[in-house]
Amino acid sequence: MNNKYKIEIVNGQKTIQGTVDLVDLDLNLIELPNLSDVVITGSFFCSYNNLTTLQGAPQSVGGNFHCSNNKLTTLQGAPKYVKGSFYCNNNKLTSLQGAPKSIKGSFFCSYNNLTSLQGAPESVKGDFYCTHNKLTTLQGAPKSIEGKFYCHQFSGEDYRKYIADMEILESMDIEAKELFAEMIATL
Repeated sequence: MNNKYKIEIVNGQKTIQGTVDLVDLDLNLIELPNLSDVVITGSFFCSYNNLTTLQGAPQSVGGNFHCSNNKLTTLQGAPKYVKGSFYCNNNKLTSLQGAPKSIKGSFFCSYNNLTSLQGAPESVKGDFYCTHNKLTTLQGAPKSIEGKFYCHQFSGEDYRKYIADMEILESMDIEAKELFAEMIATL
């Protein structure tokens, strides 16, 4: 990693103040430097490299997290906390496993190889973009999207119906749940 980024200890936590940009360094990274115990107060950019994993990504990002245009197949190793938007579009993702549980901004996972949304964040404060994938189901979709839902295979109305069905399912007893789950598995 470029020497311009200085790790400091702030309140007992390894921290890099500001934004970290690993895009314009012409590094063609195949792996990230190990920042897994570091907090980045600004945004983190590692797009346009040759990454196949996010192992080593910071544990927390105070701004946006950009890992688009790599060769990622999962989001394992992604930051646990992202206070801005999360960009993982234009990869080879077949799973969203490893995504943060909550995104304070928008979530972009378009132009991948996803067939479901398993592993997606549970809540997204902004918009959710999953266009140009191979989705056959909404299983795993966020329970809450405060913005809009963008998808070619399913409409915003399909998403709202799916969430309503999931809420009904969660309120049922075990036997009824199994029967109802089989009925909606094809959504």
